[in-house]
Amino acid sequence: MDRVENKLSIIIPIFNEKKLLLKFFTDLFSAYSNHYVNYVIINDGSYDGSELWLKENIEPLANKKIKKIYLTKDNKFKIKHSNSKLLSKFNEIQLINHNKNIGKGAAVINGLKKAKGNFLMILDSDMEYDTEDSLYMYETIQNGKMGDVIFGSRYTRDLPHRHRYYLHTLANKLNTYLFNIFFSSHISDIHCGLKIFSRDVYKKIRLSSYDFSIDLDLGTQIAKSGFLISEVGVSYYSRSYYEGKKITWLDGLLSYYYIFKFRFIKNNIKNNLLIYLSMTTGLITGLHFGQGIGKILATIFCVFLGSIYGIRGSFLGLLLLIVFMLVGSQFGNGLVQIFATAIFAFTAIFLSNKLDKRNK
Repeated sequence: MDRVENKLSIIIPIFNEKKLLLKFFTDLFSAYSNHYVNYVIINDGSYDGSELWLKENIEPLANKKIKKIYLTKDNKFKIKHSNSKLLSKFNEIQLINHNKNIGKGAAVINGLKKAKGNFLMILDSDMEYDTEDSLYMYETIQNGKMGDVIFGSRYTRDLPHRHRYYLHTLANKLNTYLFNIFFSSHISDIHCGLKIFSRDVYKKIRLSSYDFSIDLDLGTQIAKSGFLISEVGVSYYSRSYYEGKKITWLDGLLSYYYIFKFRFIKNNIKNNLLIYLSMTTGLITGLHFGQGIGKILATIFCVFLGSIYGIRGSFLGLLLLIVFMLVGSQFGNGLVQIFATAIFAFTAIFLSNKLDKRNK
């Protein structure tokens, strides 16, 4: 098989993974033996011996033009040098060391800044993902049929999956559901630690999250920039906390805050004004309906609709919806009023979607 010239950069954040590093890098270098890759490895303040292992085994390979990487019988990595002057014709390893642990997001951001490839991949080093799946994602994005962004998904393909913690799975699915609503996407796994995108995408986003919220930061920035996110099913082998898993229930709770932050706060002034105006309009409209608990539910529903229309930048569509709902509410009382309002609301949504498509 001929080597592929479209240079790939693989961003690999590492924190306290000493027991897995030899196996991880052996699998990784083997998977990409027929490709030229820019490996960007970030030691994020490890103190379990990972930093020493990287210094002994990876640092001697760094900043060299590499034709081939292979493992000797005594479990040491050796290289064959390349004489090529073309960036796309040799492998390269870059090693970045953080003096202290500052977070996965910081490691990813610093790695992306150093990356040289046309395609940028983020791959966790915890062995929960199969390196062969990452290769498939790279080869898939090269053909251009799935766009400029591909996320891995642990829920979309008949591959080996081992999910240890039900609450983690539940939180991830709820986060993904909220992400899809607030960012007009249709994916199944926002938190997958295996992602790839083109340099053109990277030029359009500005990442700022230093912790585990980097996955949400990346997904929201990409969606806001107008890129569609495709998915490829990947294998998944969840670790236990005893084995070194680092995500906790607190991270799961914080993720809801981050979704709110990235959707309703981290926008330009114009978008924020439109969102808040739409939500306020929805609030005023909701207070018009019903009494007691009915009024509360109607208000929550209208504020939610207002946020969706504000996010979509469709204030005209929101006004159309409000007018139709107010007209529908004039028909009868009780269930008749609710039924009439619902019919008018769905009619308005249909018409506003038509208007949005025409304006695009």
